[in-house]
Amino acid sequence: KIYLADLTHTTITVSNDSFPLGAGMVGAYAKAAHPDIYVEVFKYPDDLKQAIDRRKPDILALSNYPWNLDLDLSFLEYTKGMDKNIITVMGGPNISYNPAEQMKFLKRRENLLDFYTLYEGEPAFLEILEAAMANGFDLAKIKNSDFAGSIYLNDGEFVGYRPIARRKELDDYPSPYQTGLFDKFYDDVLSPMLETHRGCPFRCSYCHEGHVSYTKVNRFSMDRVLGDLDYIARHVGDRVKNFLFADPNFGMFPTDIEIAEKLVQTSRDNGFPKTVFATTAKNVGERLIA
Repeated sequence: KIYLADLTHTTITVSNDSFPLGAGMVGAYAKAAHPDIYVEVFKYPDDLKQAIDRRKPDILALSNYPWNLDLDLSFLEYTKGMDKNIITVMGGPNISYNPAEQMKFLKRRENLLDFYTLYEGEPAFLEILEAAMANGFDLAKIKNSDFAGSIYLNDGEFVGYRPIARRKELDDYPSPYQTGLFDKFYDDVLSPMLETHRGCPFRCSYCHEGHVSYTKVNRFSMDRVLGDLDYIARHVGDRVKNFLFADPNFGMFPTDIEIAEKLVQTSRDNGFPKTVFATTAKNVGERLIA
């Protein structure tokens, strides 16, 4: 049983109202590799707590961003207080690239957080899952086994990151939309979010994709992107009008014109989307204006 969550605060409003794309991608990849496992993705804290109380997971994995770190930590504390053998994982850009700072991050959460996946989360999380399955979900045995893609503490000693090569064929990562993993999130509140490529040739210091590891740009196929857009349009309903791109440079490629045209046609046919949010390319102004 695997629970993955990209949590948002929901007190006054839903502070982050996008689909949990990263967690969903990780879950879909794990489920494709091991179809018999139970995978569920969460966005709302109340839903996750009810699920944990109803049926404890073997692994709890949380997306870590600046706006939900404290919320994540409260769930790690709650879960470990219930059963210290539940394996806890974090992933996401809210951590330093510096190993010394990474060790400090883990030391501060030593009794709460077991593993932190770095860079692309799909293969890194699968490495943890398969190490857990091979070792009977025994945490001590897992930490003494051989796997890559994560940092962690083993008997207080820092185990640094061992790289996993980035995937060039992004279609190898199944769509959480087209596999149905996201069907429960069409709730007239959350806005669908999609990525068409990963990586960025620019080295902006304020952006996590400015790191040298992300210089190479890899892309999803046009069939995959258009298939996701069709699926979303059929399921989104009448109230949600926003659509978000998670790309660092939407509009960089000539084929992005085809995606934009698809969005226009989808909007005409279905009334969705009315508004598109995107971080656009830096050096193709003519294409963006067109």
